[in-house]
Amino acid sequence: MKDENDNKAVDWVEEKKSHIQILDNMIFVLNQFAKSPEPLCTKEIAYRLEVRLRTAQRINKALCEAGWLDFKVNRTTKLYFATDKAKQLFGVKA
Repeated sequence: MKDENDNKAVDWVEEKKSHIQILDNMIFVLNQFAKSPEPLCTKEIAYRLEVRLRTAQRINKALCEAGWLDFKVNRTTKLYFATDKAKQLFGVKA
């Protein structure tokens, strides 16, 4: 018979793992932008992360709000690029 508290420990570990995965994704995205010579669209980030487009939109929005990314609009597409803050984090010259 399984102890009922065992499930709580497993849930806590799985919850932490998802937070770590989110952090890993954010770092990966910032690194992609910092090292890219050209701005990237949301579709490209979704492809590189292997996530849905909506997830990539949320990531880009959160990073913009935090000052890590900025964007420009090219016709109907937002093109995102790393701010100096993000480039400095990865040792890329601004």
